[in-house]
Amino acid sequence: MLGLLMVTVALIVAACGGPSPAPPTTSESAAYEGTEVGGAAPDFQLVDQRGEPVRLSDFGGKVVVLSFLDSNCHDICPLTAQHLKNTVQELQPGAAENVALLAVNVNTSASAVSDVAAATNHWNM
Repeated sequence: MLGLLMVTVALIVAACGGPSPAPPTTSESAAYEGTEVGGAAPDFQLVDQRGEPVRLSDFGGKVVVLSFLDSNCHDICPLTAQHLKNTVQELQPGAAENVALLAVNVNTSASAVSDVAAATNHWNM
């Protein structure tokens, strides 16, 4: 079963390739050549909604979808969580097992494990 892991530290996890550099719009921006993102993301450890440590390497071989949510949010965050869950459920049979949904709690005022667990339960994740 896929669960949405809420974590309390904001980190950017991974990208499967980089954006193409945008063409410069002025002569001053001509030096900017874009930002290449590629390769494996560095491993890190965070705490999930059960208070257990979670490492990026725990999801080796899976596509990691990272979202930033507020554990005390009552409008867009529950909708975002539901959309993520629905998207994974719509994948072809067997594909969902290769996807891990991770959400980073961005609310520093509600960052206790109990806050994150309450949001996870409330959002049925």
